[in-house]
Amino acid sequence: MTACGQCGTENRDNARFCIECGDRIDGRLECPSCGESVRDTAVFCHICGAAMGEAATTSGPTSRPPSRPRPATASSPAPGQLDWRRWVPYGAVAAVVAVVVAIGVFVLAGGDDDDNGAASPPGSTGDEASFDDAAAADLVAAGSLLPEASGDTEAEQLMSVLGRPDAFQLTFEVPEDGAAAVRYETWYYLDLEISYEFADGALLFTVPAAAPETLTLPALQYDPLAFNTETTLADVKAMAGDPTALTASELPAELEAPLTFYVGAQLIVAFDDDDRLFSVETVPLALGEQ
Repeated sequence: MTACGQCGTENRDNARFCIECGDRIDGRLECPSCGESVRDTAVFCHICGAAMGEAATTSGPTSRPPSRPRPATASSPAPGQLDWRRWVPYGAVAAVVAVVVAIGVFVLAGGDDDDNGAASPPGSTGDEASFDDAAAADLVAAGSLLPEASGDTEAEQLMSVLGRPDAFQLTFEVPEDGAAAVRYETWYYLDLEISYEFADGALLFTVPAAAPETLTLPALQYDPLAFNTETTLADVKAMAGDPTALTASELPAELEAPLTFYVGAQLIVAFDDDDRLFSVETVPLALGEQ
């Protein structure tokens, strides 16, 4: 359990807000540019692209290393330089609402039918129970259009239905008590304008994502489930398909984080001093960028 720093109420582990007073307790960052709530291990804001290195956590300091600031870029990038601020969509999906709603049935509720009754005809009136029945029937109907979810974790089940995310961020965070590292990750489906947050494969939150503005090339070649604490730099280079694609990038001395970052091939990866994988972030590219 995690105690709220504002009112002292005990909340479940991995809670983002206090159930009693609503104060934020998960130690996320607030983007210094757009104010968006971002995981405190994120390198850049996933909404506006601002560097997160100088942002302060909303719930005080944590035991995790500070994030690496993103280099400033112009609106028109130089050859070979990414314009990190342009997050853009990859196509459009006509039945987005039905698909997203049905995920709750297949992944979290198991897709069981509701036996309480039939839905009322359009335009008719009814009591609260009849509308609940109608909503349940709609969810089951939408869920029947999706493939059967498979996998041992909710993250695996979600991917079996929606496929690989357009972008993702993941970190392996070791608790202060020295227990096994916890895998935190956020998957972004840009055309659905939605993201999913997981802890060790368990779904924590479903969060709306900002609507992209122009066509992009997502990093679908990378499977977030392929990364783990045993993944080496050589493994990452093999995933990128080019052993020269990743370039080491040093942190500013004032950050004093025991991490080495590698950037390239739509990837930002970080390893600690023991060469253990600490974080992975994929970067969608606007068409025409490199």
